[in-house]
Amino acid sequence: MTGFLVIVSPAMATYRYHCSECGKTYIGEPNPGLKCNCNPAKTMIGSPYIAPPAPLSPQLLVQLKIEDANALRAKLCKDWDIKNFSHKTHGSNFSGSQTVVQLINNIVEKLDGQTREDVKAHVIQDYQYDIDTKSMT
Repeated sequence: MTGFLVIVSPAMATYRYHCSECGKTYIGEPNPGLKCNCNPAKTMIGSPYIAPPAPLSPQLLVQLKIEDANALRAKLCKDWDIKNFSHKTHGSNFSGSQTVVQLINNIVEKLDGQTREDVKAHVIQDYQYDIDTKSMT
């Protein structure tokens, strides 16, 4: 066998061991003394492993025209029971498109305390997006 990947539960996957010669890779709990598949086998040295974040969903990357962004902002603020601090557009710096995720981040930017926690729960439920880590859940 020339290479394999073992993944322990994500909460435990803290180290990555890899041999560039035989291709053996292990991601999981620390495992000092782990040997590769080379002949003779070598001890692989692990390094801390942080899984790459999941890419944002296509739903969050939709580009919205200013009119659509304003309508979605009004809907989300109503659904999340928060004040809509939107203002009339005036000038070219307010007329560009923005993605859904940019809109969400803009809406929640100044929220704090329990209001932020409540809205965070809504965003996770509706979009599977964490407004604090800015990543998919």
